[in-house]
Amino acid sequence: MKTTRVPQTTRFKNGPNSCGVEMNASALTGQDATGINDGSKTTTLVTYLADAWNWGAEMFCGCEVRYVKKATGKEGGYIVYFAWHDRNRGKFKELQHGDLMWVHAKKCVFLGAGSLGTTEILLRSREMGLHVSDRVGESMSGNGDMLAFGYVLTFFRRSFPAFFFSQLCPVRPIASFQLVHASKMGEPAGRAGSFGKEKRGEKIGWG
Repeated sequence: MKTTRVPQTTRFKNGPNSCGVEMNASALTGQDATGINDGSKTTTLVTYLADAWNWGAEMFCGCEVRYVKKATGKEGGYIVYFAWHDRNRGKFKELQHGDLMWVHAKKCVFLGAGSLGTTEILLRSREMGLHVSDRVGESMSGNGDMLAFGYVLTFFRRSFPAFFFSQLCPVRPIASFQLVHASKMGEPAGRAGSFGKEKRGEKIGWG
């Protein structure tokens, strides 16, 4: 068995990230795994989207993708139909999903609406004739963010979220290192972020 440090998505000092977005130092509330709004967490918004913008990508807010259809013309590609909720269009709710706009993707479409949103778009697109796998929407489950177990823990780890930072009881990042247990064949049998002590035989956990 051995332990290794895992990359942290939380920053502990002020300054720009690799994409030039200004980040704040963590407020040490321990809410890193459940969502945190102190400007310290590395997310898609401050990495991939910011980098795409720097390289000339166009972005449009207030657009709700409804479904995708394969283009039938000689240009090929896909047609993405979306509802636009900006410019007071929200006042006409009965027409929002009936009066759709569209954009032509010449080569491919990448959906990044999360596990639920992406699945919803794919299922709706299938109803509109797009060929997708019959397994879409099956075998889904929630994240195990707060699942944890311990063995022979000898002190309080302070790994659980707090609503405010206390100098007397600081909260550490929930998953700070991982435990790798090798099988007899030398292949990893499991990895985990530990809540316990870093001494051999005194910790095992996942979060």
